[in-house]
Amino acid sequence: MKKFLLLISFVMLASVAGAQSLPTYVNAERVTPYAQTDMCLHNAMPVAVDMAGGGSSSAAASLAGVPLVRFQSYLNVGAVFQEKSGGPTVDISFGARVGRCFYAGIETGFGCVIESVELVDHKITFNSTYVPVALNLKGYIPLGPVRPYLNCSLGGFFGVMDLEGLNGFYCQAGAGIDIFRFSLGVGYCGLVKEGTANMGYVKLGVRFGGGR
Repeated sequence: MKKFLLLISFVMLASVAGAQSLPTYVNAERVTPYAQTDMCLHNAMPVAVDMAGGGSSSAAASLAGVPLVRFQSYLNVGAVFQEKSGGPTVDISFGARVGRCFYAGIETGFGCVIESVELVDHKITFNSTYVPVALNLKGYIPLGPVRPYLNCSLGGFFGVMDLEGLNGFYCQAGAGIDIFRFSLGVGYCGLVKEGTANMGYVKLGVRFGGGR
């Protein structure tokens, strides 16, 4: 009877031990949860601790000391386009990166919409040049050196040449991707005065600052 009870106890203990989750080892390291649960707000990486309970891995240590808020800016060149008109654009954005996923800055630059109107005996060309001043917001998906993002700019614009004075509302909305320090973006650009100029845009840019 005692042997039978000992056998039952051994089986129960073995079952409980087998149900416990074991640590996951990668290259002789145990991977523990994120040091901070919000990887976008905090500059955190999964912390790996060696089997003896040692220090953090080089991947986690690479972000040690990176400030939560840091300077970042963009310089972009590209074009806006409609069915029968379009032109070049240059814009620059100065702002701050917050964590790994957010950016806010002030955007300005210039854009030019060239439109030709065919009349009976000649052609008229309109050069509508504008200078935007807007709040620029970006949200990133942090995938290492490749970061897809959503982009939004809201503000106003000053007209030059065939546009004059403070003209109205300016907006951009689109998506893009950062690859290391270079970026490619596409989307919609709108100028609202008495009517609305609805244009698409494409731009190539370079990022300054921001760290990883």
